[in-house]
Amino acid sequence: MKAILAAPAIVRPSVRLAFGCVLVCLFATSAMAREQFVTFDGPNSEFTIASSINDAGFVVGYFRGLEGGDHGFVRAPNGEITVIDVPAGDLTHAICINNSNEISGNYRGSDGHTHAFVRSSDGAITTFDPPNAFITLPGCINDAGVIPGGVDAQVGRHKYAWNGFIRAADGTFTAFDAPHSFSGVYAPEISGGGVAIGTITSRRSVKRAFIRMADGTLQLIGPRAWLSSVGSAISASNIGTGYFEDSNQVTHGFLRTAKGKIEEFDPERAFATFPTCMNGRDDVAGYYEDAGDIVYSFVRAPSGKITNFEVPGALSTQAYGINCERQTAGTFADSDGIPHAFVRTP
Repeated sequence: MKAILAAPAIVRPSVRLAFGCVLVCLFATSAMAREQFVTFDGPNSEFTIASSINDAGFVVGYFRGLEGGDHGFVRAPNGEITVIDVPAGDLTHAICINNSNEISGNYRGSDGHTHAFVRSSDGAITTFDPPNAFITLPGCINDAGVIPGGVDAQVGRHKYAWNGFIRAADGTFTAFDAPHSFSGVYAPEISGGGVAIGTITSRRSVKRAFIRMADGTLQLIGPRAWLSSVGSAISASNIGTGYFEDSNQVTHGFLRTAKGKIEEFDPERAFATFPTCMNGRDDVAGYYEDAGDIVYSFVRAPSGKITNFEVPGALSTQAYGINCERQTAGTFADSDGIPHAFVRTP
């Protein structure tokens, strides 16, 4: 998996921890206009990563300061940036923001391990770990305040296991394990109906996407012919998305309907496709590589229509969040390969 505490390279990943956020669209969008890009950086930063955007246009992510530390941020629609630092540690990463402006993220504690936090709309930060946690990697907070994720937890005197967890808004935890023959679980997103999506890892390091139903039933996504797969995001209507590697080792995007039907898709001229996020309208956003290893972003409408885009002048563009106005947030690399954040308004 791509470690959240490391700056994500602007290249094709083998496995990633999906950003994005489960958002319920509460209003209709205005008429389409010519796309506009706003680019920005954290204050006094070396690079900036934007990972999520809510329906009001608030964006979260993190940046590396010139002093070498990582700091979370939330950017308001008017461009004002508020820095987020967990007092008990460093390397703070804001991962996701819901429509109540609650934020989930992680940080490195004084013990050198990764822990989770949730930030309320008034700025109060609550840190947390599931029971017996060694490392906690939270996913996206949904509109009900529920956070899924993965935890490396102690299960014996000298034994640890990577399990999934769901943290309710009241702070209680539900843990769940991988099926037999699988050794690791990570759930990046959960819908308002309690359906989670994620990835399990076999003891041979093979990745398989899964859906966990509200009753706790866990189902693998896709046929056995897929060499590997990753579950990235899920919508309010329990439609899931992610990507898989086919028998020719080519990576494609997939959609899984609430009834379990699988649809494969790729943008035109894509050599490898990586869906990363969904909104409450069942739009999918993500990025893809062409045959020349150039990275572009896309938005796929429920009709199947795919719109490709790139930040003007960028070497690469990666979308990590989409809201119900179809605004996308993400990261692009400038001519020197340095990551910056962007918001695209269609």
